[in-house]
Amino acid sequence: MTEASRSTGTSMGYREWFSHRYSEEQRRHSSLAEVYDPASIRVLASLDIKPQWRCLDAGCGGGTIASWLARQAHQGQTVACDLDLTLFAAEPSPLLHPIACDIGVADFAPESYDLIHARLLLQHLANREQVLDRMVSWLAPGGWLVVADAFDLAATSTAHPRYAAFHEALYQTLDAQTSTRPSWGRGYPEPLVRRGLIDIGVDVITEPVRGGEPYAQLLHESLGRLRPLLRTQGADESELDAVLAQLRDPGFWDLGYALVIAKGRKPA
Repeated sequence: MTEASRSTGTSMGYREWFSHRYSEEQRRHSSLAEVYDPASIRVLASLDIKPQWRCLDAGCGGGTIASWLARQAHQGQTVACDLDLTLFAAEPSPLLHPIACDIGVADFAPESYDLIHARLLLQHLANREQVLDRMVSWLAPGGWLVVADAFDLAATSTAHPRYAAFHEALYQTLDAQTSTRPSWGRGYPEPLVRRGLIDIGVDVITEPVRGGEPYAQLLHESLGRLRPLLRTQGADESELDAVLAQLRDPGFWDLGYALVIAKGRKPA
């Protein structure tokens, strides 16, 4: 989730707010992995990964998925790339090669990977369509592309209007001030179909938000981080404090965003 294009054309980048410069960012990444790694691994495991496969985890964050891929492709090699590897915490391995690069301008060799994975990456890139084109070109014939992005569930229907309003404000702020498109995941799997991939499948993951648990902690960190920006847009401080308290309260339950995991295979 940390990798985003530098050339966004917006007033500030996603990375200005969510990067290793903040001491809480490691905790945010850990929460995200705890919430979504099981679903990501379930989809990846369904692909019957061969020991000799060459894998790419784009926007690898803390490296939990890249580490898992390296253990499956234990006769091949897994490349983990992100703009900044400060938060990369995977165990050192000759099978796992972390590199710092901007996926927005990366140029790997054609047909150099059997599997490419990117979670919560494309929705943050201004040039996501071009990056998708290049990812398909990097796939070997028969290779798999697995991409996962989100769309909001809380804004239109909720038992907690105050929470929904600030949840929506968070994503509207990212939409207006960065290259992030919060609803990008809702369009899957059409971008894969359009690029000629086959054997397409889609999983939709809707983890609940419960106060104090990892997903709520993730939202708590995100709202708190953007507090100065929300304040400049007229957010009510006391209302925001109330929402942050809800996210810490074990008795609070709601929904956040759905993660859409789309997979497709390059024709052989």
